[in-house]
Amino acid sequence: MSKKEKVANTADTSAISTQEYTQGQIHQSSGDRPNYVTQDFLVVKIDAQLAYITKQITNSFTAIKKEIADLSLNISSVEGKISKMEEQLTTLQGANNDIDNKVYQINMKLRDLEDRSRHCNLWFRNIPEDITHDQLKDFLRSYFQEMNLSIQEQHTILERTHRLPKPKSLPAQQQRDIITCFHPYAYKEQVVKMHRDK
Repeated sequence: MSKKEKVANTADTSAISTQEYTQGQIHQSSGDRPNYVTQDFLVVKIDAQLAYITKQITNSFTAIKKEIADLSLNISSVEGKISKMEEQLTTLQGANNDIDNKVYQINMKLRDLEDRSRHCNLWFRNIPEDITHDQLKDFLRSYFQEMNLSIQEQHTILERTHRLPKPKSLPAQQQRDIITCFHPYAYKEQVVKMHRDK
């Protein structure tokens, strides 16, 4: 090939490249066969990538929204259960207060009954220990007879009689006290009065 032909081919190639570049084409030499990527091709590829990314983001946001909705539903359910539990707790507290009041009233009545029961009790001391439990009532009836208490009352006023347990601090020779319950209370007052007048 002559020098003039080479120059002509170079000029033609430069003209084509300039024209293709002006039209938005990129010339890449690959051996003897040039490869061209057009602007339209790049736009299509970029749009496809943007569409894919947009779809992925949309799907991610949809999943997140669903999870948030489920979480909100669960929170609402938990709040409803907590509200019911608070109502039940309030009801239970009210019932507990009622029970406490009833227990208090029962304890007061029991204390009053115990006080009334003790009110009828009379203690006796220095009664010999050789007098057994079965003999205590007869012994006390004899004692009341000496105090001029009628025989009829002797058989009715002693409801129960027993010795107290012996404290560790009590000397061995000391007799244990005896408690006798009189019924009704007026008999106890009569015995006390007769003892004082003796």
